[in-house]
Amino acid sequence: MIKHHALLAVASAVFALAAMPASADDLDLRTDANQNDFVAVAEDLSAAIAYKSVQPAAPQGLIGFDVGAIASYTSVENEDAWRRLTGESVGEIGFIGLAASKGLPLNFDVAAYYTVIPGTDAKLYGAEARYAIWDGNIALPSIAFRLGYSELTGEDDIEADALSYDVSISKTFPILTPYIGYGRVDSTVTPQGNAAAFYNEEDYDLDRVFLGTKISLAIMSIGLEAEQTGDNTGFNLRIAFGL
Repeated sequence: MIKHHALLAVASAVFALAAMPASADDLDLRTDANQNDFVAVAEDLSAAIAYKSVQPAAPQGLIGFDVGAIASYTSVENEDAWRRLTGESVGEIGFIGLAASKGLPLNFDVAAYYTVIPGTDAKLYGAEARYAIWDGNIALPSIAFRLGYSELTGEDDIEADALSYDVSISKTFPILTPYIGYGRVDSTVTPQGNAAAFYNEEDYDLDRVFLGTKISLAIMSIGLEAEQTGDNTGFNLRIAFGL
């Protein structure tokens, strides 16, 4: 009964995210703003597209795999700049989509996702490779390094990509596997089309701190994560089924 209630609650949250009106319309850039506005908007966007693993450090193992849904929410810290640059009132950036991960030999894991901003043409592709330098045991935690890459496409006026790298530590308990990590996000945001004549490409190097937990319920897992990337706060949710 508890498992059924948990499944219904989290599934309802995902469907609610999918049904929400888009937090930003298509990213059509006005030409009467300035480069400072582009810099501020691009920094918010960099935090939003940074790869979201929503996974602990513990390796999945050779036969481990899962597939499911992922959703992310990132706060916007420069609302005035968004309004001047896009003509829209934007308070947050949200993505929702599909994710999958697979365990490999020697404590390696790989994962990928495909997400969209509901109601827009924006698409975000992401992939990661993770290596557990210590896979943990009943007394000691797991420690892992991760390299992630994500790319935002589908918009006429702007493109962005981000390379992230971090270290995380997690400890497995019955049902729960809490984790915490620190890393960096190197991103590039590039104006496209007509906007390229008015704004310059911007690069960012942002700190990222994250913590979360994985809840394991038989073949279903629920990942809950909070993060701080630069000045932006984010929350991530991952629901998956597998081994």
